[in-house]
Amino acid sequence: MDNETRTRIPISADWVLKRIQEGKDVRLKNAVIKGDLDLRKLNLTQLKDGPHVLVTSSIEIRNTIFDGSVNFRKAIFEKLIILDRNQFNDIIDISFSQFNEIAHFTKSLFNGEALFLGSHFGRFVYFDESQFSGISEFGASHFGADVHFTRTRFFKGVIFNGSRFEGKAFFLASKFDDDTFFDDITFNDYAEFSRCLFGGYIEFKKSSFCRDASFAASKFSDRANFESASFSGRLILNSSEIHSMNLDARFDEGSSISLKHSEYYRLEANWANIKDKIEYDGSAYLALVKNYNRLEWFSDADNCYYQYRKRRRSSLKIKEKMVDIIPWMVYGYGVRPEIPILWLTLLFLFSACVYSYGGQTQTFLNASELSIVFLTTTTQIGSLAGFHRWWSISERVLGWLLMSTFLVTLAKKMLK
Repeated sequence: MDNETRTRIPISADWVLKRIQEGKDVRLKNAVIKGDLDLRKLNLTQLKDGPHVLVTSSIEIRNTIFDGSVNFRKAIFEKLIILDRNQFNDIIDISFSQFNEIAHFTKSLFNGEALFLGSHFGRFVYFDESQFSGISEFGASHFGADVHFTRTRFFKGVIFNGSRFEGKAFFLASKFDDDTFFDDITFNDYAEFSRCLFGGYIEFKKSSFCRDASFAASKFSDRANFESASFSGRLILNSSEIHSMNLDARFDEGSSISLKHSEYYRLEANWANIKDKIEYDGSAYLALVKNYNRLEWFSDADNCYYQYRKRRRSSLKIKEKMVDIIPWMVYGYGVRPEIPILWLTLLFLFSACVYSYGGQTQTFLNASELSIVFLTTTTQIGSLAGFHRWWSISERVLGWLLMSTFLVTLAKKMLK
């Protein structure tokens, strides 16, 4: 027994279970619980509509070591449960300790506020199909109460698949060392994952974020998968470090994505899906352009850069804005080769009309041939005089300028 254990008050697991059986509150601090804490040993009220058992005690256990296993499968917690800075040596290892077995909270219902502050889980943890502060058909509920996993450490895998968070979900500054699964989750309120460290694969497939979701200043060392997830509020990735992320998600009306000061090597997000959702930040746009080029999604890179320049222009002063309009109108900031072609076509047609209706040729076809000569050759036409002569010179100069911008823009796209 280590010194830390010897300084704590020993408590029998049977004593804790007896109080739960009698519906009495459990409040412990700086203790060591001896034996297995398994709700299956109790004769609790079993609900008719399902295999859940009802826990009416308020459980507040702080800074305590659990020497035995802990099993809260299919439990409904009607009141406050606090497992704050605790240590579970067999099933759940909380507060800088190790535990040796799996922790199960599968299909549990937390109808009051749940706190796992500073907890350490050394083995696989299962919270799949659990409800946190949800409206339950099984008993009374406290809609909107929060769950706190702040500064929690998950040394092995953790599964929250199919769970539901009715209140705010706080995973602030938590660390996930292994694979983590949040598939098919519903976050009905704010989801806080800021300053988290994801060391393994993290998955949020088909999950719903009904309010803002923050991953600010978080680090994704492995792949993050948000495939088929849905966002109704802001997705905040500010100052985050992303190795690889699949953001093939649905963004509802009114939602947005903030990527300010974030760094990512591979962000798989189709531009057509997020183009109206990106909050403006110059560095974020340029980083996205670089990301798309790295993925060889060249069309997305061009479209992203084009929108960046357009949004940037709205923030310029009047003189700078007037200058910036020229490259936008002439060649689409270097990513729209079709624009100089369009201008060349309009110049050709307008010039043909000038020569035809100005009496320089007999038919519009002859005028068109004359316009083509000026646009594509250096041939001099001596019969033109006055305005038509000066217009032919202007057509030639404008034509070569537009042709040059077209060739430059085309070369830029071809060389990617």
